[in-house]
Amino acid sequence: MLIQELLKTSASEYGDKVFINFGERRLTYKELNYYTDKLALELKRFGHGKTMGILSENSIQYLICFFAIIKSGNIVIAIDPSNKEYDLEKIITDGGLKVLFTNNNYFKTVLKLNRNLLDKITYYNFDDHCEDPDKKTDLIIGSFNKVLHSKSEKDYNTASFYQPEESDIAQIIYTSGAKGFPNGICLTHKDLFTNMEQILDRIAISKNDNMLVIIPFYYSDGNSLILSHLSKGAALTINNNSQSPLYILNDLKEKECTGLAGAASNFMLLLKKSKFDETELPHLRYVTFAGEPVADWVASEMRSKGLDIYVI
Repeated sequence: MLIQELLKTSASEYGDKVFINFGERRLTYKELNYYTDKLALELKRFGHGKTMGILSENSIQYLICFFAIIKSGNIVIAIDPSNKEYDLEKIITDGGLKVLFTNNNYFKTVLKLNRNLLDKITYYNFDDHCEDPDKKTDLIIGSFNKVLHSKSEKDYNTASFYQPEESDIAQIIYTSGAKGFPNGICLTHKDLFTNMEQILDRIAISKNDNMLVIIPFYYSDGNSLILSHLSKGAALTINNNSQSPLYILNDLKEKECTGLAGAASNFMLLLKKSKFDETELPHLRYVTFAGEPVADWVASEMRSKGLDIYVI
């Protein structure tokens, strides 16, 4: 099965059900499928098999780009936005990026890169106006919102999308670079599905679940949350305040989240710097740990709340 087929199937089955909660914004399964169609039709003009980057924290825009790039027959490279110019330049060069999606906040870093490198890339800005202190506005910068909200439907023919094989690369994830420059790991459609199925074999996710996501989608563990919950009609609630336990606790309570995915250090902060142990969270049923060893006392505290624990 292909990633785009998974989205199409879920959109057909779950339609108007909310897939993404982000602040006050909501995005349904049907809307995600529609907007990714619109963007994928735009990206078709670059051909297929090209690498396209997303330089962004978790957001609705991120997810639209993720699925649209794959739908268009191209390859997603999600980039940690905390990268400094040197590492960012290395990843862009190593990955051979043809297209980059980002916003004004991260354009400030992009515009500091080598001009010969910048000229080889087409950009799409999540913000409506590009702030350009270095006066490099002659770069090709498209409007993400304009593409999504174009009223023209004359070319809306998704049957024209390139049809890859399961063995084709869908995504490249860069390692943390803890022992040197990050390495790009090529993942095929089949690889992503195998990972998804392994998670679903362990965790009984249902359409009634609402996972609070505090880990970045550009990490493999964050990435796996997208597909595993999409396949079951569940919801994802995005919270980009992973170091702010009070915000996390508030979302768990107010958004009635059934799951929480994070690194062990996130849970340590939650236990030490909030009233997690005193707060009634009747909807929360499980937590997943990733990326770090889990201290016994952290696991014990989670179990004392009656929660199921999974180490991914």
